[in-house]
Amino acid sequence: MGKTNIRQIAERAGVSTAAVSYVLNGKAGVSPETRKRILQVIREEKYTPNVNSRRLIYRRSYNLFLVTDSGSTLTNLFYSAVMGALAEECDSRGYSLVLSGKKEDFCQTAAFQAIRQSNVDGLIFLFDPDEETKKILGEEQTPYVVMDSHKKNPGYPCVRADYEEAAYTAVRYLITMKHTRIGLLGRAEIPDYYEAFLCGYRRALEEGGIPFCEELVYAEREGNQHAAEGVQRLLSGSRRPTAILCAGDLSALAAMTRTRQLGLSIPEDVSFVSVDDLPVSELYHPALTTVRIDAREMAQRAVELLERQMEEGPGAYEAVISSGNLICRDSVSPPGEGKAAWQCGV
Repeated sequence: MGKTNIRQIAERAGVSTAAVSYVLNGKAGVSPETRKRILQVIREEKYTPNVNSRRLIYRRSYNLFLVTDSGSTLTNLFYSAVMGALAEECDSRGYSLVLSGKKEDFCQTAAFQAIRQSNVDGLIFLFDPDEETKKILGEEQTPYVVMDSHKKNPGYPCVRADYEEAAYTAVRYLITMKHTRIGLLGRAEIPDYYEAFLCGYRRALEEGGIPFCEELVYAEREGNQHAAEGVQRLLSGSRRPTAILCAGDLSALAAMTRTRQLGLSIPEDVSFVSVDDLPVSELYHPALTTVRIDAREMAQRAVELLERQMEEGPGAYEAVISSGNLICRDSVSPPGEGKAAWQCGV
């Protein structure tokens, strides 16, 4: 069956092709009843006019702006995966995705200028916006959604992973592998993210009948060097862990590298598990066991929430993606004797 054209639309609606053209181009000369009938046929036939006509028909720009926190966001491998998935999702739904960097004053951003020019349908943030930005978006009545929000019940549209569930899933797996001394290498610079990890970690320990030990927890700052320092601190304590949960794949890989530099074997001496499932995790040796955070699902839900706001108006819509999909690889094994004595001085 061929693609629907303007003549067929006109025949179904019982009007001239000129009337259809008027509607497609947003011109006067068609009664409200006729315009409504033509638009109904267009929807039923799933007719896709050119982008300029679509903008006039549906009163949309078909532009979405992705607002990033800083230049470092572009080098973050997880956010790179999220942005790639988001670009594909937007393309499949007929949107153009435009990148806008964050500035101290949101009113100075390209995203805000697009709002004032009625050239954007919605914004997607890769960080939790401040109160002033949220106020501006509310006044402008602009749909927005925060991807990978680290706030629990933030009160604004967001898509977030359940990092408590992810940490719980990882630790439960370590317990089934007979580990009882399980370390946590957290991310102190993101308090809500760290708290979610800690809650999942503690819940799994409690269910497994394993006492919580403060000495086995290290809250690192961002960066590979801090991850390396953190794992060295954990392995130098009086209660050395046989397994470590890391709050992110890159932290885990940095910690694993330092562990091997200390003369220990993975997973024979120390097992590692993480959260993200970045492509690089499968390429490292040994391949990293990790809980998958589905970037594609996150992107899909973000665009869905934006479209819901376009149709239904503003609201504190929220989507929480499942975070319990453990990808088992080679970095975990049951605890063994390993090296008789570890010399991992600080």
